[in-house]
Amino acid sequence: MDTANLPEPVDVVLVVDTYHHIGNRTQYFANLRSLLRPTGRLAIVDFKADSPSGPPAHHRISPETVTEELDAAGYLLMETLQFLPRHNTTSSSESVIRGNAAKLLEMFRR
Repeated sequence: MDTANLPEPVDVVLVVDTYHHIGNRTQYFANLRSLLRPTGRLAIVDFKADSPSGPPAHHRISPETVTEELDAAGYLLMETLQFLPRHNTTSSSESVIRGNAAKLLEMFRR
């Protein structure tokens, strides 16, 4: 699948524990941009490389790779948070965030 199955533009897209399953991620997220409203945000939450649970290590994607792929898809890194013990969190606006649910929610309320 090269596009998200969203019926109309949205304010926020939250991808949790699935980023590593998406094939051709740069194209997928480039296509997703058209489904984000102009002030929309994208947040990626996925397993850290050293997490004791989650997918096999070879399926885990570094925060740097996530940032590079989303940059190539036209997103702008906004913030990186490190507060979840087993996950990285990355957020962008249409042009990426890492870590604590309260901080993540607060970011989307701005």
